[in-house]
Amino acid sequence: MHIEVFDDFETFDRIRPNWLAVYDADPEAHYMVSWSWLKTYFRDVRPRWFIAGLKASKDAADFVGFFPLQLRTEDDNEGNFWNEIRMGGAEFSDYRGFICRPEIQDQAIQAYADYLRSLNWRQLRLHNLRLSEKRWRGLLKPYTRGQFLVEESENIDDVDGTNHNICPYADIGPTWDKYLEKLSANTRQKARRFLKKVDEGKEFRVTHATTKEEVERDLETLLKFWRTKWEPRKGDRVHTIMGNNRTMLMGRWRAKELFMPVLWQGERPLVVFGSMLDKSKKTIQFMITGRDETFNSPPPGFILHAHSIRWAIQNGYQTYDFLQGNEPYKYLFATGEKRLKSVTIKTKNNENLGGVLDKRCLDYVLEEATKLHKEGKLVEAARAYKQIVASDPHHTGALYLYAQLEVVRTNHAAAEKLFRSYIEVKPANPDAWFRLAQTQQAQADIEGAVKSYRKVMELEPSNTKVPPILLELKGPSALPTPGRTAPKLDLDALLRAK
Repeated sequence: MHIEVFDDFETFDRIRPNWLAVYDADPEAHYMVSWSWLKTYFRDVRPRWFIAGLKASKDAADFVGFFPLQLRTEDDNEGNFWNEIRMGGAEFSDYRGFICRPEIQDQAIQAYADYLRSLNWRQLRLHNLRLSEKRWRGLLKPYTRGQFLVEESENIDDVDGTNHNICPYADIGPTWDKYLEKLSANTRQKARRFLKKVDEGKEFRVTHATTKEEVERDLETLLKFWRTKWEPRKGDRVHTIMGNNRTMLMGRWRAKELFMPVLWQGERPLVVFGSMLDKSKKTIQFMITGRDETFNSPPPGFILHAHSIRWAIQNGYQTYDFLQGNEPYKYLFATGEKRLKSVTIKTKNNENLGGVLDKRCLDYVLEEATKLHKEGKLVEAARAYKQIVASDPHHTGALYLYAQLEVVRTNHAAAEKLFRSYIEVKPANPDAWFRLAQTQQAQADIEGAVKSYRKVMELEPSNTKVPPILLELKGPSALPTPGRTAPKLDLDALLRAK
């Protein structure tokens, strides 16, 4: 098995038919590892994402599996950075996991487990995975020894005790009447009675948004109702959550995978659902609801769930999934439940595996190091620059700024070494040669400084910063040695010049 990693949308779009074929073939695939869901999530939520694509061999044309991942970078405010690997969709997807062709499942689990173990991370966060026990244990196999701390967890709400690792669902069909036989007599009677009121259309009716204007109208109604109920508990997070829901639901509409029924009393909307249609797996996922909290009889949520399940059966769906949370109302309709698995794996020494940062985060760390540098926090900035160079000895941005920082700290020998490393990558940069010459001059290496200054003139004959005395110098001894201090640095200019 061969892992091929990609993190660009051009490749992601190109492999779409391959992803769809693997998704259709995998019995454990679920909507939140679908190509469509992840494309919207990666594009609009914009995490630092990457896909571990699995091939039977390096030269194989097609992938046989896909493992979506995300990278986070944290720090301790003292210039020490570290990485966390998460499952793709971590900020928003109720379910996470990977897909593979079932005939190579054992090899795929092993390949993915080995790949995760090879990455540079301090923390591996495998939360809300909907996987079989076999897949789950295979992923955890490399972490059973004493090098790691393994913490399994339950996601239980502190306020109402809801367990979000439990996910109720209903096996529906083949007909509405057959499904009702699975429910209690009371639920069955209420469902028939309330839906009769809707079907009569005298007081209550249900609409399904289809046009963009209808979707936008009903979505704003849903979010307004949702905000009224949840803002007291969600606080400042409410705006982010609403924005994410708006983004993802509109993405589902563009993909023709949105089911958004609304229950009305006359012209008054009572409750709105945002659900997702998985046509491949014949599943409807109930994602979010908002309702008029001042209206309770007849129960609008109950009516719309009954309507939605009946509609699903009529349109060939086989499962109605309530997603995360074992709230009691779901069990009026649910016929079973799935349990999600969550574990956090940490290195015991609190350092990244391999002792270096993941290269995907280095430009971000450089931004943070530059902020520390500008703020005069030179010790912290030096730590950050050092981590970047340890991870990528040819990272020119970090080499250049780290060298300048060492000049400020009068560590000229260290600065010289860093400038030389930079010049190995960019030998035609006259500014780097000029600064190298300055560090040599500060160390009384006059001969070396002369050679470096002459390199500057070779690359940039019009340079006016080289000491004029150099132009007539017969030997290095005549070159003056500058003081051991450096002027205040313009880091923005340095970044542009690097």
